[in-house]
Amino acid sequence: AGNFLRAFRTMPQVSALGLVLHDESCGRVDFPRLIQSWQRFVLMQIHEETCVQVESADTTSAAGGKADTSSDTVAVVDNGDGGKKSGGKKKRGKKAAQNGGEANKGQRSQQEETSTENSESCETSADEPQAPMTRSIIRDLLGINIMSSLQCKCGLTSDRYVDGTHINLMYPECRPMGPNSPPLFISFGEVVQHSMTAATNIQAWCSTCNRYQHHCQRKSIQNLPDVLALNCHTENEKNLDFWKIQFEIIRQRHKDVMVPSAVIRPSSQSAIRCRFGNACHRPDCRFQHDGPRECEADMKKKQPEEDDEFGPSWIPLGLKIVRNPDGSVDVTEISDEEPLPSTENEDVRYYELYSVVSNVLSSSGGNLVCCLKVGEKYHQRKERVTCTQWYLINDFCITPVEKDEAVDFKLDWNVPCIIHYTRRNFVSRYDLTVKSWSNPDILFNDTALLNPDRRKVTFLPLQAEELPKKGEIVALDAEFVSLKEEEAELRSDGTRSTILPTQMSVARLTCIRCSGPHKGEPFLDDYISTQEQVVDYLTQYSGIKPGDLDPSVSTKHLTTLKSTYLKLRYLVDNGVILLGHGLKKDFRVINILVPKAQVLDTVELYHQPRQRYISLKFLAWYFLKINIQSYTHDSVEDARTAMQLYSLYDRLKEEGQDKVSATIKELYEAGRKISWKIPDVAGEEISEADFL
Repeated sequence: AGNFLRAFRTMPQVSALGLVLHDESCGRVDFPRLIQSWQRFVLMQIHEETCVQVESADTTSAAGGKADTSSDTVAVVDNGDGGKKSGGKKKRGKKAAQNGGEANKGQRSQQEETSTENSESCETSADEPQAPMTRSIIRDLLGINIMSSLQCKCGLTSDRYVDGTHINLMYPECRPMGPNSPPLFISFGEVVQHSMTAATNIQAWCSTCNRYQHHCQRKSIQNLPDVLALNCHTENEKNLDFWKIQFEIIRQRHKDVMVPSAVIRPSSQSAIRCRFGNACHRPDCRFQHDGPRECEADMKKKQPEEDDEFGPSWIPLGLKIVRNPDGSVDVTEISDEEPLPSTENEDVRYYELYSVVSNVLSSSGGNLVCCLKVGEKYHQRKERVTCTQWYLINDFCITPVEKDEAVDFKLDWNVPCIIHYTRRNFVSRYDLTVKSWSNPDILFNDTALLNPDRRKVTFLPLQAEELPKKGEIVALDAEFVSLKEEEAELRSDGTRSTILPTQMSVARLTCIRCSGPHKGEPFLDDYISTQEQVVDYLTQYSGIKPGDLDPSVSTKHLTTLKSTYLKLRYLVDNGVILLGHGLKKDFRVINILVPKAQVLDTVELYHQPRQRYISLKFLAWYFLKINIQSYTHDSVEDARTAMQLYSLYDRLKEEGQDKVSATIKELYEAGRKISWKIPDVAGEEISEADFL
């Protein structure tokens, strides 16, 4: 996730939402609020990057029809957290109220307009241009279209459409009204139903009253999503208390059913001893016993231990939601194995639990974990038998768990934050084929960040007929700079322990043709600009100098990490074989996964099992009789050298595997004789005979 985090930190919205954690914030992070803000942000970003324009009629039909016209525009914006934003909309409402001489006063129609995926909504009056309708995979999966009806005390009613991607759970009051009244049990399904359609009171501008008034807001659900995303809002102490009460009630009910009636102990004043003594098996015996009886021990064995077993949970494994013609919904808790009807109804959805994100509390600040249900596609066993499995994902630790553990919460240390339900068998409704976004145009039409007059082009761009095809070989080399130094400590026993490794970033990427009339010529030589501070340019090993990555002074072909990554991504996705030396480390820092069949690494080709790996410099000196990397590294030189070494290996392989093994054996023997150090002989080539 290195590339993602690097791009993520540069976005201004990320800092505004507090989604980037710093070292000083350790132990003071509100994880439930953080993960819910993250969900709103990432859904909005994915929607914006994948949305496409569609015809208004299609969008209208998908949303369930146009909103009814109203006599005025109500200046209220829902920010997705249950609160309201005013600002510019309030000013527009005041201005409309003051312009009483206009002919169209109070006759503005609210037009349906899509909104961003953090549940923000907006309105468009009739005299404003209508925004183009958009559609994305996020809207198809999680989109909920709600008709919000606002009614003022004066009777003025205004309807508008709000698009959202998640539901914020709203909890009714469950505390007892009287001193002796028990708390109320409210099912999870009732909470979801209440959150989707409950009426709320908000403050909004009313042009009839000519001031801000309390409005009653009623919601009418226009469609049911395929993925139901629920924000628990357990960062609120009152909401968390609601969860504790419901879990306590349902566990107590389960205990009353499972555990036999309590043993009636005799009064301490009774002096009559039981004639059976401690062997008495009557649980209602009223006589005195000297110690614990056998029947009590048997009952303790039968009683389940809450810490060892998963008891009943307030969160159901399945939900059934029915949308009524008036826009209300009925939510029923069901089993995740509930049989589906033979005929489908778009107003009736059967959901199953898909994931639960929770906050594990600890004295050090806690962390977030996720229980996720992984589908049959990833569990193909022998004889084509498939299954599903729940997994607990805790950072890099992934452990299979039972589904009951996913909904079992000890709320004193494990608090739910986000819950996802998915439509049963919804996977069959979507094309899950992984498609590459890479495009060959990126190799031809790359725009540098520099003025063309100042830029020095060090490569020969590809022509259309030179586009690498599947199975063709391209030599590659990359250079890196350090963004953060290594953090280590020296222990009392003299050993050195690394706390945080060095954070590296790719600074230059070079690709060279390995065939054709321009063989050996680079077609890609990108210097990658970074907005983060470079701690060490590692010039001796990278060849990168201060200023090479600065757009204001650099003379290199400077581009962005995203642009370079997409070029490399295209080569990998199209089956191009990448040739180089030590590519495993390069790919790890670049953060790209390349199939083994598409990698030719000279460090592996010229390697003897259970022996040391040999540097590119030594291989070039021994086989090619050239001295590289004398003062600094150059990615063009290194890629070219790797290409020549592979050509030599290919010729040796044509003579047979015995010839390859014998040559590598001689290489290791020669290296040991000179302790793997290249003799410093200026102006004189070293022949192979010098090793003998």
